[in-house]
Amino acid sequence: MNEENLSELEQFVKLLHISGLKIPNDLRLYLVTEDGREYYVKDGRFRQEYMNDFQWLTSERGNVLEAFARFEFLIGEIIRFKIIGFETEKNDMIIDLISAINLNRQISLLSDWKIIDVDLKKRMNSLLEVRNGLAHKFFKEEINYKNKELMEFGENKAFDGFKKDMNEIWKKLVKIYVQEQEKIDFKKLANEIRIINNFNPK
Repeated sequence: MNEENLSELEQFVKLLHISGLKIPNDLRLYLVTEDGREYYVKDGRFRQEYMNDFQWLTSERGNVLEAFARFEFLIGEIIRFKIIGFETEKNDMIIDLISAINLNRQISLLSDWKIIDVDLKKRMNSLLEVRNGLAHKFFKEEINYKNKELMEFGENKAFDGFKKDMNEIWKKLVKIYVQEQEKIDFKKLANEIRIINNFNPK
């Protein structure tokens, strides 16, 4: 595809793929492209991130907790964009502030600010109960999801429903985030990086 047919976001991602490119250390970005690819820019580094949503999710404690870390990251990014928009100078301070707020309260903030509706908040809190159980209970058999033992075996087991809900809610959160991401001036960012690297700005 010719570069002129690419969106500003796709052109920006293409620029970041250039080997040896110098990226400002204070630039922090989580990027979601039109086809669902995910990238992360932090501390002068650019890398492709998570793929295939939560299809890889297993019932292993560590695997589920890792998935929730991903949830917490995305929720934090939504809150960051809502508070300061895209700004590099205050990133560290706002990230420290968000990190000091527990995930339950972060979800409540999204609801209070009308970013998510009451139903989505309820569904997210149900997922959060599983996360808290895995983090604090020794026996996985003590952890329930929607009044069923999370790790039960057989058809229609609770974990399958949990995994399905994780996927659906993740996609809803990504859609919310992408709406905020559209406010970023990618052409301006690309030109700043081109200047740093002695390329001609466009």
